[in-house]
Amino acid sequence: MYKLIAVIGQFLVLHAWPMFKWILHKVKGQCELLRIQYEEQPGYSRTQRTERSLKNSKFTECHEVIAKVSEHSLSDRVSDVSLIKGVVYDKHPVFRRRFTECVERILGYTRLLDELERLRTEKYEEGKHQQQLLNLWKTLKPDEPLSERYTRQWGDIGFQGTDPASDFRGMGLLGLLNLIYFSEEHCDVARQTVMHSNHPKYGYSFAIVGINLTEMCIRYMRSGLFKRHFYNLESANPTVQDFNELYCYVFVEFDKLWMKEKPNIMQFNAMRDKYEGQLDKLLTGNNRPLPLLSKTAAEFNLVAQEC
Repeated sequence: MYKLIAVIGQFLVLHAWPMFKWILHKVKGQCELLRIQYEEQPGYSRTQRTERSLKNSKFTECHEVIAKVSEHSLSDRVSDVSLIKGVVYDKHPVFRRRFTECVERILGYTRLLDELERLRTEKYEEGKHQQQLLNLWKTLKPDEPLSERYTRQWGDIGFQGTDPASDFRGMGLLGLLNLIYFSEEHCDVARQTVMHSNHPKYGYSFAIVGINLTEMCIRYMRSGLFKRHFYNLESANPTVQDFNELYCYVFVEFDKLWMKEKPNIMQFNAMRDKYEGQLDKLLTGNNRPLPLLSKTAAEFNLVAQEC
């Protein structure tokens, strides 16, 4: 049954959809890319449809315009696509600006993902990154100095053993940088989250959960689910800081769910799955960027007081 559905779907993509686009082109006198720029709202809706149209095109120029590496400038690539699609700027003056913005968003997301993957694959090195790790402790536990570099005190902020370095193997430097950003840029909220994680009955491992959430966020970046957030940002060129802010939002929302449900640490996978379901629903039903931490901190503090 599933194979039959897959065959039908493949047939529709390869034959029926191109025929439908051809009919629309003949009836309206406009190519698909041009129609998208008029029909869709700016942000995710317009950019996502533009990206899909370019990737499904038979023209090399359409693939080239969103290629990570190209011999030609973006302006020239946009002009090439306009030419092969028969778009006349005098008749459609908004096309170039809107189409260029979509392409910039697509390329911006790709560049950000590449940078995040680079940080993820960079291994924690004691000589290069030890001070950052120590700063994480100082920020979260300002009144409690570490007794030594290798100590069970690290467990107080959710690391597994006496040396946190081993916990960063999966997410590399990115896992550490996410935790540092959360603790430094949203210090009060991060400390409150650490307090939640040390609850005697409903606690969890703050740092380990944070690294797991880094993995989740990277997975959402790869799958494209986070495009609904980044394609709706004001800037078409998101930065690692934008990703860090999204990570902080995810961490706080996960903590709120955890404290509401009151599970034990053995239920972490089930809680993560439940949170991912909530996040999926929020992303797929939304054409706006997610409300980041600066807009949810007050609500978080109310939850913290109740706990």
